[in-house]
Amino acid sequence: MFGLFENKCRIEDLKFDSTFDQIKKRIRILVVDDDKSHFPIKAFKDNNYNIDYWSKITSENMHRIVDGDYDILILDMHGVASKDVSSNGGVGLLKYFKQSNPAIYILVFSNYEFSINDCKEIQQYSDDMLQKPVEYVTCSPVVDSIIKDKFNAKRFSDILIDYLQSTGMTNKDIVNTENDICKNIKKGQSHEIIRTNIKSKLLKPETITAVMNIVTAFINYYSAGLK
Repeated sequence: MFGLFENKCRIEDLKFDSTFDQIKKRIRILVVDDDKSHFPIKAFKDNNYNIDYWSKITSENMHRIVDGDYDILILDMHGVASKDVSSNGGVGLLKYFKQSNPAIYILVFSNYEFSINDCKEIQQYSDDMLQKPVEYVTCSPVVDSIIKDKFNAKRFSDILIDYLQSTGMTNKDIVNTENDICKNIKKGQSHEIIRTNIKSKLLKPETITAVMNIVTAFINYYSAGLK
């Protein structure tokens, strides 16, 4: 497959000029826990992290996660989902969130033991685990490490390719799709123009949504501008 990339525009090759503090302010973090005291929300806000807190995921707000409003999701597994969205708490939402928004980095936030089936779901659809409760002095280095190590052009390119492969797209079409997206980003095209340009290649609405969430996350991360 790699020979197909020759002379193609690749997301991983795009160069940006951003400091860590600039990136930190742009990465959108959501903490979902039924007990706000378990996570130091105020300390993170006081230190210029872009962070929100929800006590519960409902049919009214879950679209914000699905539609790519957040880059990092710190998700409790128990008592955080209304019955109309999940009968198995946060565990029951992991697969849906990850498939709809492949670029989101999901941290399972819990101090419970899980069943074998739940462990399989967590292992497959989350990115890491965080034992609660946490203090700012111990938790902020973990979040900083995620921002530094996981939010980069190479990761977004890999996520895009892995997702398109999972849809059954041919390698040639995958390369051409990333090439088209990359060129549009370099030109500073709007999300709507990018969406229009990829519609002919990605016929299913859910596939278009997932790819656009990857694109949106990438553009947000590097919104300081291209070199």
